[in-house]
Amino acid sequence: MPGLPAGDPDGLTALVNTIDNNYHASATQAALISRMKKFQLFLTTFKLWTTNYNGSNPSVPNLEVTHLIFFATWLLQSGQHKSYSSINQYTSSVRQWAKANDRQDPALDPHLNTPSIRWVRFNKSLKRHMGGKINKRKPLATDKCKLMVAFLKTGLLDIGIAYLDVTAAILLAWFALLRVSEYTTKSKSDIFDATKHATRGDVEFFPDQHNPIGMRFTVKVSKTDQFRVGHELTIYKSGNPSFCAVTAMHSLFKEDPTAQPSDPLFDFTNRTFNSQRPSQSRSMSRTNYSIIFKALLTQVGISAEEIQFHSLRSGGATALLRAGVPPIIVTKLGRWKSWCWTTYTWATTHHIRQAHEALGSHLESSVPVDLDAIRTLEIN
Repeated sequence: MPGLPAGDPDGLTALVNTIDNNYHASATQAALISRMKKFQLFLTTFKLWTTNYNGSNPSVPNLEVTHLIFFATWLLQSGQHKSYSSINQYTSSVRQWAKANDRQDPALDPHLNTPSIRWVRFNKSLKRHMGGKINKRKPLATDKCKLMVAFLKTGLLDIGIAYLDVTAAILLAWFALLRVSEYTTKSKSDIFDATKHATRGDVEFFPDQHNPIGMRFTVKVSKTDQFRVGHELTIYKSGNPSFCAVTAMHSLFKEDPTAQPSDPLFDFTNRTFNSQRPSQSRSMSRTNYSIIFKALLTQVGISAEEIQFHSLRSGGATALLRAGVPPIIVTKLGRWKSWCWTTYTWATTHHIRQAHEALGSHLESSVPVDLDAIRTLEIN
């Protein structure tokens, strides 16, 4: 690099590369790679690869707007993407890849360097075409969550003592409004990293380990925590010991007292009671968790299409509203930076009844006030 001493004895180049690698969070980087693999499959399916003079070493061609349009349509035809936003994430990833590799952004007009009219029109048309698609995912209601926890305690789900891990994970996510990425690893192949994944050391019971009234849970890496400063969440005991995140977590810790602070917080592998497990055999893989979660939903008669991991987060938020917690407090507890969470929390019949009872009650005045007129009054 021009301007650096010969050989870069102070290692500035390595530090620059380290800083550059922080541009995308690890989860975002993994998502971009996954989407580009899908795009490469699209290129393979339609034989769109560019090859060199002897027909070897295929490479991604110089992209045009038609590549984006047909890729988006191919994704739609696959039936795996039910929303416009999902397909838009894939086409956006292709555009990011192109710009990162000094290629022309296929969504721009190559002559004017302005947004392609063809792409703008198609994008708007696709959004309208998919506008009628209904997201079937629902918040997990309190009674349904209690039913799942109660069934886990029966031992009828053949997962051994791991029922304690699953119970604690479900209740932690529901009470603390967690995203699934904040307390699991992505997959079986995702190597556990104690610096970014949830560990036993991220849970602190207070006032003491033996008779806690609450716990603190540190979220190391979060979707909305772009500077990776982490969040410390405080969860208190609920009024119901059989439906309490603190009690469930405390039971989990007592069952496995030899676990080290750097060990994974949960272990979703089937194991017997009082089995000694080395830390390397523990797994809080989202894949394992998903298998158990879906089997649990089936056992208690809940639709796995309607209730998914994010239903724990939205279900907890809905329950807080049902309990009369002010929306601004719900926003803070869920670490939302906007009111976006209101789109996936549901009003209950209790809320509707309260609203209608208030409308029917005696009001001091029902005469409308012209607020514009008030704003324009001159103050003497």
